[in-house]
Amino acid sequence: MKSIKTKFISTIISVGMILNLASALTVHAADLIVYGFGTNYLSGEATALNWYKQSVQVNGGGRENVLSLASNATAETNIGNITEGAFELSFDYKPASSVRSYLYLAGSSDGSTDKNDKYLPLFYSAVDSNPVSLYSGKAASNTPQAKITGAENLDSSHWYNVDAVIDMTSKKVKSVTVTDLTTNAKYSKGEYSFTAYASVADGMVAIRRLRFGGYADNTDRVYIDNVEIRPYVTAMTVTNNSFTFKDSSYIIQSDLTSVSKNTKTIEIDFGKAIDEATLSGKVTVKNTVNNTDVAFTGSYSNNVYTVTLTDSLINSTGYSITLNSGITATDGSALKDNFSVPFVVEAMEENANSLFYDDFNGVTTETTHWYKDKAIVASDKDAGNVLSVSGTAEGGFAMVGVSPAITSGKVEATFEFKPAASVESFVSVCEGSSKYLPIICAIPDGEGTLTLQTGKRFNTNNPPAKISTGRTANIW
Repeated sequence: MKSIKTKFISTIISVGMILNLASALTVHAADLIVYGFGTNYLSGEATALNWYKQSVQVNGGGRENVLSLASNATAETNIGNITEGAFELSFDYKPASSVRSYLYLAGSSDGSTDKNDKYLPLFYSAVDSNPVSLYSGKAASNTPQAKITGAENLDSSHWYNVDAVIDMTSKKVKSVTVTDLTTNAKYSKGEYSFTAYASVADGMVAIRRLRFGGYADNTDRVYIDNVEIRPYVTAMTVTNNSFTFKDSSYIIQSDLTSVSKNTKTIEIDFGKAIDEATLSGKVTVKNTVNNTDVAFTGSYSNNVYTVTLTDSLINSTGYSITLNSGITATDGSALKDNFSVPFVVEAMEENANSLFYDDFNGVTTETTHWYKDKAIVASDKDAGNVLSVSGTAEGGFAMVGVSPAITSGKVEATFEFKPAASVESFVSVCEGSSKYLPIICAIPDGEGTLTLQTGKRFNTNNPPAKISTGRTANIW
C-alpha cells in the first residue's frame, strides 16, 4: 500500500486530548509526532479524558498529572496506522510490588484502520513472585519468558524510563532499554522479531493503537508519565577525541587538565556532514566555577565546527564545552544526548627568573610586603585570595617595591584585574611617588560598563588612549 504522509502540528498533546488520525490514512513512522502526558493539563479523576479508559486516575506516584492504573485498569488511544519505517516509544513508569502492568501495541493483519486483531506485548511487569521483574515480548500468560536483563528487584519507590525501538519494515523490536531515573542504572533487551515470543503478533502488518493496562487484587497502582512516540533516528557518536583545543598560536592543547590561558579555538570534528541549521544554539561554553556563559563565535566547514572564544579564560578555573542534543547530520543521524567536555585552565606559575610574583594565596587579611591604604587581601569565590582595593571617595591603593630597580632593558608585567562598575581604577608602574607610568585605567560610564584605557591614570588625564569600551564590570 502506498504510504500517504500527513503533516502534523509540532506540539505536545496531553492525555486530555485525543490523538486520533484520519481513519483512511496509512502513516509512515517518519511522520509520527511527539506527544505525551503534559505536566499542567490534567487534574482530578480521568472522567473527562478522550482516551478509552477504565479505572484510571491522573494523579499520584509523587508527580502531578500522571496516568494511574490499578485493578483491571486500561487506557488506550490511536497512534495512526503504521505499516513501515521505525519509530521510538518512550514512557516513564513507577511499579507497584502487587500490580501486574503491561503495554500492548495493537494493530491488524491486513492494514485495516478499524480492526485490532493482532497485538505486540512490548512491556510487561510480573509480580507473581515479588519483587517486580520486567519483560518484553510477553503477555501475562505467554511463554517463553523474555526477561529484560537486569530489570529485576525493581524498587517500587523509583521511576523508570522505558525506551523501545520498533521497526515495522522488518517486523522487529530493535531494542528495549529501561533506565532507573534515580540511580541511572540501565537494563536492556536486544533485537527480536515480533513473533519470537508472542504468537498474537504473528501476521501483524500495521500498528494503530497504544494500550496501557494493569491487574491487581487490591488498591495499589502503577503510574505512567511522559509518553512519547517519535521517528527513530540513528544516534550520532562524538567523543573527547572529536574536540581539538588550540591556543592563539594554533598550538594544540592535549592536556585538558591544564590548557593554556591563551586557548582561543575549539574545533569539533563530527566526521560527517552536519545540517548547519541544527547547530544554532546547540553549542555552549561555560565557566563551571560560577556557571556563567563564555562568549564565542562559531563557524562550520567540512564537517568541523570551530568555536572561537571572545572572552578571556581565567587561570586555575574549570570550564566545559557542551554539544546539546538535536544536532543532526545530513544522513539523518542525530545527537540524542547532551555531550560535554570539561577542561581546566593552567595555573599561573611564577617564573624562576621573575622579579616579583604574588597570588595572595595563604594570606587571609593582611599582606606583609605591600604598602597599602584601604586595601586588604580578601577571598573571591572565583579566584581565591585577592588584593581588594576600596572604592571610597578618599580612594585606596596598594604598592610593592621591585628590587633591584629596573633601569634598562625590557620587562613584562602581567596581572588579573576585576573592575567595579562604579569605581575608577588603575594600575601603574612607578619610580618613587612622583613619577609613574599608567598601564591601565578602568573608567565607569555610569551605565554599568567600563572603558579601558592605557597611558592614563584618571578620567581627568588627557589625551585618552582607549583599549576597549563597553566592558562588563565584576568579571575577571
